[in-house]
Amino acid sequence: MSSMISGDSSIAEASRFVSGHGFTDSGKTGECAQHRGCMQHRGCVQHRGRAALQGRESRSESVTALAAVATICRAGARSPFSPAAKTHPKRIVNPNGLQPVRNLLLAGAVRCSLLLACILALAAPLAAKSWRVADFQDTITVQGDGSTIVNERITLVFIGEWHGIHRFIPVEYPGPRGTNYTLFFDVTSITDGSGNKLKYDSSIARGFRDLKIYIPDAVDTTRTVEIDYMVKNGIRYFEDHDEFYWNVTGNDWPVPIDHASASVRMPDNTVGSLRAQAFTGVYGSTEREVTSNVNGSDVEFETTNPLPMRGGMTVDIYIPKGLLKEPGALTKLGWFLASNPVVFLPLWTLAVMLTLWWYKGRDPDPGISVAPMYEPPPGMSPAEAGTLIEDTIHPRDITSTLVDLAVRGYVKIEETVDRGLIFHHKDYVFHLLKPREQWETDLAPHERVMLENVFVGGSETRLSSLKNRFYTAIPVRKACTCSIRNPPTPIACWESALSLCPWRSRSIWVGPIF
Repeated sequence: MSSMISGDSSIAEASRFVSGHGFTDSGKTGECAQHRGCMQHRGCVQHRGRAALQGRESRSESVTALAAVATICRAGARSPFSPAAKTHPKRIVNPNGLQPVRNLLLAGAVRCSLLLACILALAAPLAAKSWRVADFQDTITVQGDGSTIVNERITLVFIGEWHGIHRFIPVEYPGPRGTNYTLFFDVTSITDGSGNKLKYDSSIARGFRDLKIYIPDAVDTTRTVEIDYMVKNGIRYFEDHDEFYWNVTGNDWPVPIDHASASVRMPDNTVGSLRAQAFTGVYGSTEREVTSNVNGSDVEFETTNPLPMRGGMTVDIYIPKGLLKEPGALTKLGWFLASNPVVFLPLWTLAVMLTLWWYKGRDPDPGISVAPMYEPPPGMSPAEAGTLIEDTIHPRDITSTLVDLAVRGYVKIEETVDRGLIFHHKDYVFHLLKPREQWETDLAPHERVMLENVFVGGSETRLSSLKNRFYTAIPVRKACTCSIRNPPTPIACWESALSLCPWRSRSIWVGPIF
């Protein structure tokens, strides 16, 4: 071929690629043409080349190997190390005294050969180990109550050593109005082609029933697995018809299926009233590479082409309404609740919260009967009652104290209107009705502080005049109101049927937090 070159020229070209210099014959390797035998001259190309080679020799070894592979490929089947190449006695000599490139090329070629042999040795077992589904046969019997008995006969071809398979059976389907529809079935038996029971593990994950089946001695052989199970709710009931919609093979086989078929037997009263169709391919596919034949109450399905990896066959049989016995409302409710456990979430939440409230959230039993009281306890002022209820002193407690003093005859509140040229201003005038001598015996400390700070300059004052000075008395009044924390008489706590005063209870549960 015109694109191929001789072995010697290829070696020379690879040598030039590695060293960066051209080579000629000079009679001896390691001597320059001008200073042959001279060991004193350090300026010749020989010594400079030898020093440079010693510094680059370790780094250029891998590059030399790659150059050798490239040269051999360009030379085609003719290798510089073949017997044909040895017939040419011509040697390639570095005029600068470099080490012969032939040895480097030989070492690189050997390494590449070893690497290629290792890759082939590892890839050979992988290519030789495989399996496939040669045949998938389903025999399905639909009974009069809608329950379904399924027999699956799966023929498997193993190449290499295997230990078993996974049979993924889809059990969850979308239901009406966003609900879930789950198939409930029980595995009856799993055997081999001779009827011997096979060990298997069953679990549910991602909407599939996973049957992990162990197959002994599955080494370069053909095995048959038979799976028998019964489905309780294989028929789907609608208002005007019933339907048997069944995914025969499933869509999760990681290998192709050479052939698949299904035989469905309906009750005898369905003769002449069935319609059938089937689909093949991956999930969501509408391909129809399958035949469907209705013969009385029997329906036969068979693929016309192999199913690809992750491909399956789904059959659909139309059944007129009334031919099958529809389950009762209670049975349907049980299926719905089992398929949609999320509907139990509010009930579970109610049960948990009710339990927590019963043991931790209820008020403690005071030990006595508590009768409803429509008026404050005798001797308790509005400020004291508000403090007990709210566990704090609110500004409205101060206002209620002034109104209570007016009700008890200590103060008279008069409404006045100050008329201006344009605007009118409403104000209130407070009149003191009882002398200060009666305050010590009839009033509580916080009430006395209230009157002392309202009537500072006499027995009459306006509400508008208090806005700039009365706020200074609020802390004092709060301190006086809080004096009921150690009341001389138990009217504040015990007469109101409280087992513990609010501020004391606050110190019990707030104190440990801080």
